[in-house]
Amino acid sequence: MGSKKLEPWNSGAKCDHGGMNSKTAWLVGGQLLSLAAIGWLWSENQELRGQHPAGHGSAASASAREGNGSAYVSPGEEIPGARSSVSPERRVAADKAKSSASLPALASRPAVESSPDGGVILRWPGGGRSVAMNPEELLAFEQEMRAARLEPLVKKPGGPSWTPGQSAGPPDTASHGDFATAWASSAPDGGKEWLQLSYPNATEIKQVVIHESYNPGAVSRVLALMPDGREQVLWEGTENVQNPGEKMDSVFDVPAGVRSDRLRVELDTQRVAGWNEIDAVEMIGSDGSRQWASESTASSYYGEGRSYGVAAQSGAFLSGDSVELENTIGR
Repeated sequence: MGSKKLEPWNSGAKCDHGGMNSKTAWLVGGQLLSLAAIGWLWSENQELRGQHPAGHGSAASASAREGNGSAYVSPGEEIPGARSSVSPERRVAADKAKSSASLPALASRPAVESSPDGGVILRWPGGGRSVAMNPEELLAFEQEMRAARLEPLVKKPGGPSWTPGQSAGPPDTASHGDFATAWASSAPDGGKEWLQLSYPNATEIKQVVIHESYNPGAVSRVLALMPDGREQVLWEGTENVQNPGEKMDSVFDVPAGVRSDRLRVELDTQRVAGWNEIDAVEMIGSDGSRQWASESTASSYYGEGRSYGVAAQSGAFLSGDSVELENTIGR
C-alpha cells in the first residue's frame, strides 16, 4: 500500500512526524506550566491541611494562611490566636521536610525559562532547586506524560484515532476505508495482532459479529476469556471475503454453553495487504441480548507512542500538525 498523506480529522489518512516543531514546543511548554501549577496547588493544599490539628470540629481548629494575616474558620467558630494554631513541633518538621536535599518539597510554583539549546529550565523560588531539560529530554518527558494521561482514554469509545477504544462501542465508520474511527495495528502486514474486548455483562454467547471496516479477511481466531482464566476458542480458520473493497460484518456462531464477558479477536495481518481495521465487535447472547464492548486493548495501535496533545478540559487531541477534536470527556 502506498504512502499516506496527512489530512484533516476523520479523513482516514495516517502520517508520521519526527522531531519537535513549533506547535509541539508550545504544547510542551504549556504542559510543563500545567504540571508546575498542579504542584503548587498540591503544596498549598498540604500546607492548609497541616494548619488544621485533630479535632477540627472545635474552636481549636481555626487556622490562618501565613503571609496575609487572614484566617479561615468554620461558621460559628472563633479565632483564638489563629497564627499559633500550628504547633512549633509541626512547624519544625515541615521546615525540615522542605529543606530535605533528597526530596525537596514543592513549596511554590517554579518559574519556567527557556534554555539556549531549545530546552527549558524550571526554577523554584529561593534558589534551592532547579531542573534543566534539553530538547530530547523535554520531548521524552512530554511523551511519557502524554502516555500516562492517554492510557485510560485509548481503551474507551471515542478515544484518539485508530486506538483500541475505536473498536469499543457501536460501529461508527460509515463506509469501507482507512478511517480513524476504527482500530488499526501499528503497521500493516506485520503478522500476528490481537484485539481484546470487555463487555458490561457476562452472558452465554450465541454469536460474535466483527465489523471489519477496511481490508477485511485477516481474522484468524475468535476466543472467549473465561472467568477461571482459560481461553475458549470459539472459531478458528480463514474468512470468506466475497467483496474485498467493501465493509464486512463477519458473523461467527458460538457453541452452546460458553459464558463470558470478554473476547479476544486474533488477526494474521499478512493474509490481507494493508491495514486491517476493525470498527466494532458485537456480542450476541443466547437470551437475545446484544452488547458492544465497553473498553478494548490491543497488541498495538497506529500512533502508539506518538505525542498527542491532550487538553483534558476540552477533549482536544493534537496529532502531528492536525488538530482533532473529539468529545472524550464524560463518555
